[in-house]
Amino acid sequence: MLLSVSLVVLAAVSAACGGGEVAEPTTTTENPYGEALALDPPAPDEVILTVTGPNGTQDYTLGQLVAAATTTVSVDEPFVKQRIEFTGVPLADLFTAAGITDQTNVDTVALNDYAYDAPASVFSDSDAVLAVRQGGGDIPIDQGGPIRIIFPDGTSGSSNLEAWNWSLRRIEAI
Repeated sequence: MLLSVSLVVLAAVSAACGGGEVAEPTTTTENPYGEALALDPPAPDEVILTVTGPNGTQDYTLGQLVAAATTTVSVDEPFVKQRIEFTGVPLADLFTAAGITDQTNVDTVALNDYAYDAPASVFSDSDAVLAVRQGGGDIPIDQGGPIRIIFPDGTSGSSNLEAWNWSLRRIEAI
Protein backbone atom coordinates (compact mmCIF):
# COMPACT_ATOMS: atom_id res chain seq x y z
CA MET A 1 0.00 0.00 0.00
CA LEU A 2 2.81 2.42 0.90
CA LEU A 3 4.51 1.67 -2.45
CA SER A 4 1.29 2.43 -4.36
CA VAL A 5 0.79 5.72 -2.52
CA SER A 6 4.45 6.64 -3.10
CA LEU A 7 4.14 5.95 -6.83
CA VAL A 8 1.00 8.10 -7.09
CA VAL A 9 2.73 10.94 -5.20
CA LEU A 10 5.81 10.67 -7.44
CA ALA A 11 3.61 10.74 -10.54
CA ALA A 12 1.77 13.82 -9.26
CA VAL A 13 5.06 15.60 -8.49
CA SER A 14 6.36 14.68 -11.94
CA ALA A 15 3.18 16.04 -13.57
CA ALA A 16 3.36 19.25 -11.56
CA CYS A 17 6.94 19.73 -12.70
CA GLY A 18 5.98 19.39 -16.37
CA GLY A 19 6.37 15.61 -16.57
CA GLY A 20 2.94 14.98 -18.14
CA GLU A 21 -0.40 13.73 -16.95
CA VAL A 22 -0.83 11.65 -13.82
CA ALA A 23 -1.55 8.05 -14.75
CA GLU A 24 -4.15 6.20 -12.75
CA PRO A 25 -2.68 3.32 -10.73
CA THR A 26 -3.52 -0.08 -12.21
CA THR A 27 -4.19 -3.37 -10.52
CA THR A 28 -2.61 -6.45 -12.02
CA THR A 29 -3.61 -10.04 -11.50
CA GLU A 30 -0.78 -12.11 -10.08
CA ASN A 31 0.38 -14.99 -12.27
CA PRO A 32 -0.68 -18.15 -10.39
CA TYR A 33 2.34 -20.04 -11.78
CA GLY A 34 4.93 -17.65 -10.36
CA GLU A 35 6.98 -14.79 -11.73
CA ALA A 36 6.41 -13.93 -15.39
CA LEU A 37 9.26 -14.54 -17.81
CA ALA A 38 10.13 -12.12 -20.60
CA LEU A 39 10.36 -14.63 -23.45
CA ASP A 40 9.16 -14.32 -27.00
CA PRO A 41 6.53 -16.81 -28.17
CA PRO A 42 7.68 -19.32 -30.78
CA ALA A 43 7.77 -18.17 -34.40
CA PRO A 44 5.05 -19.68 -36.63
CA ASP A 45 7.50 -22.01 -38.41
CA GLU A 46 9.62 -22.83 -35.34
CA VAL A 47 9.70 -26.49 -34.29
CA ILE A 48 8.44 -26.72 -30.70
CA LEU A 49 7.93 -30.48 -30.36
CA THR A 50 9.84 -33.47 -31.66
CA VAL A 51 8.24 -36.92 -31.38
CA THR A 52 10.45 -39.95 -32.04
CA GLY A 53 9.07 -43.47 -32.30
CA PRO A 54 9.31 -46.62 -34.42
CA ASN A 55 7.91 -44.71 -37.43
CA GLY A 56 10.76 -42.16 -37.25
CA THR A 57 11.01 -38.59 -36.04
CA GLN A 58 8.32 -35.97 -36.58
CA ASP A 59 8.82 -32.28 -35.84
CA TYR A 60 5.79 -30.09 -35.09
CA THR A 61 5.30 -26.33 -35.11
CA LEU A 62 2.76 -24.67 -32.84
CA GLY A 63 0.64 -23.94 -35.92
CA GLN A 64 0.55 -27.61 -36.87
CA LEU A 65 -0.40 -28.64 -33.34
CA VAL A 66 -3.11 -25.98 -33.09
CA ALA A 67 -4.54 -27.17 -36.42
CA ALA A 68 -4.57 -30.76 -35.09
CA ALA A 69 -6.18 -29.81 -31.76
CA THR A 70 -9.49 -31.67 -31.49
CA THR A 71 -10.06 -31.86 -27.75
CA THR A 72 -11.16 -29.21 -25.27
CA VAL A 73 -11.11 -30.10 -21.58
CA SER A 74 -11.85 -28.04 -18.49
CA VAL A 75 -9.74 -29.32 -15.60
CA ASP A 76 -9.04 -28.51 -12.00
CA GLU A 77 -5.43 -27.51 -12.62
CA PRO A 78 -3.62 -29.02 -9.61
CA PHE A 79 -0.70 -26.58 -9.47
CA VAL A 80 -2.71 -23.36 -9.24
CA LYS A 81 -5.92 -24.80 -7.80
CA GLN A 82 -8.07 -23.20 -10.51
CA ARG A 83 -10.47 -24.53 -13.12
CA ILE A 84 -8.86 -23.92 -16.52
CA GLU A 85 -9.99 -24.81 -20.04
CA PHE A 86 -7.34 -26.31 -22.31
CA THR A 87 -7.52 -27.27 -25.98
CA GLY A 88 -5.10 -29.72 -27.50
CA VAL A 89 -4.20 -32.92 -29.27
CA PRO A 90 -4.84 -36.29 -27.61
CA LEU A 91 -1.43 -37.77 -26.87
CA ALA A 92 -2.75 -41.10 -28.16
CA ASP A 93 -3.02 -39.50 -31.65
CA LEU A 94 0.64 -38.37 -31.54
CA PHE A 95 1.67 -41.80 -30.28
CA THR A 96 -0.19 -43.54 -33.11
CA ALA A 97 1.43 -41.32 -35.75
CA ALA A 98 4.86 -42.15 -34.30
CA GLY A 99 4.17 -45.89 -34.06
CA ILE A 100 4.23 -45.80 -30.27
CA THR A 101 2.05 -48.52 -28.70
CA ASP A 102 0.71 -48.67 -25.15
CA GLN A 103 3.52 -51.09 -24.23
CA THR A 104 6.22 -48.69 -25.42
CA ASN A 105 8.05 -46.71 -22.76
CA VAL A 106 8.19 -42.99 -23.55
CA ASP A 107 10.30 -40.19 -22.22
CA THR A 108 8.67 -36.75 -22.09
CA VAL A 109 11.22 -33.95 -21.81
CA ALA A 110 10.58 -30.27 -21.04
CA LEU A 111 12.52 -27.17 -22.07
CA ASN A 112 14.26 -27.18 -18.68
CA ASP A 113 15.21 -30.88 -19.19
CA TYR A 114 12.63 -32.15 -16.67
CA ALA A 115 11.88 -35.69 -17.83
CA TYR A 116 9.10 -38.11 -17.03
CA ASP A 117 9.40 -41.72 -18.25
CA ALA A 118 6.47 -44.13 -18.31
CA PRO A 119 4.70 -46.63 -20.53
CA ALA A 120 2.59 -44.89 -23.18
CA SER A 121 -0.47 -46.52 -21.59
CA VAL A 122 -0.07 -44.19 -18.57
CA PHE A 123 -0.95 -41.33 -20.93
CA SER A 124 -3.43 -43.00 -23.26
CA ASP A 125 -5.41 -44.74 -20.47
CA SER A 126 -5.88 -41.34 -18.81
CA ASP A 127 -6.85 -39.56 -22.06
CA ALA A 128 -3.83 -37.25 -21.73
CA VAL A 129 -3.88 -34.15 -23.90
CA LEU A 130 -1.01 -32.16 -25.33
CA ALA A 131 -2.48 -28.75 -24.52
CA VAL A 132 -1.76 -26.01 -27.07
CA ARG A 133 -4.33 -23.43 -25.92
CA GLN A 134 -5.38 -22.21 -22.49
CA GLY A 135 -8.62 -20.29 -22.15
CA GLY A 136 -8.74 -19.90 -25.94
CA GLY A 137 -5.29 -18.28 -26.28
CA ASP A 138 -1.64 -19.26 -26.35
CA ILE A 139 -0.18 -20.81 -23.22
CA PRO A 140 2.53 -18.43 -21.97
CA ILE A 141 5.93 -19.95 -21.17
CA ASP A 142 5.60 -18.82 -17.56
CA GLN A 143 2.35 -20.81 -17.33
CA GLY A 144 3.79 -24.04 -18.71
CA GLY A 145 3.59 -23.23 -22.40
CA PRO A 146 3.76 -23.10 -25.23
CA ILE A 147 2.61 -26.73 -24.93
CA ARG A 148 2.07 -28.95 -21.92
CA ILE A 149 0.62 -32.30 -20.94
CA ILE A 150 -2.66 -32.23 -19.01
CA PHE A 151 -5.04 -34.92 -17.77
CA PRO A 152 -8.85 -34.78 -17.50
CA ASP A 153 -10.31 -34.78 -13.99
CA GLY A 154 -10.97 -38.20 -12.48
CA THR A 155 -8.36 -40.08 -14.52
CA SER A 156 -5.37 -41.74 -12.89
CA GLY A 157 -3.11 -39.20 -14.59
CA SER A 158 -4.93 -36.27 -13.02
CA SER A 159 -3.40 -37.10 -9.64
CA ASN A 160 0.04 -38.09 -11.01
CA LEU A 161 1.61 -34.63 -10.85
CA GLU A 162 4.98 -35.85 -12.12
CA ALA A 163 3.37 -36.68 -15.48
CA TRP A 164 2.01 -33.11 -15.99
CA ASN A 165 5.07 -32.11 -18.00
CA TRP A 166 5.17 -28.37 -18.76
CA SER A 167 6.86 -26.58 -21.64
CA LEU A 168 7.25 -29.89 -23.42
CA ARG A 169 9.85 -30.08 -26.19
CA ARG A 170 10.35 -33.79 -26.89
CA ILE A 171 8.63 -37.17 -26.68
CA GLU A 172 10.77 -40.23 -27.38
CA ALA A 173 10.13 -43.93 -27.43
CA ILE A 174 12.76 -45.54 -25.20
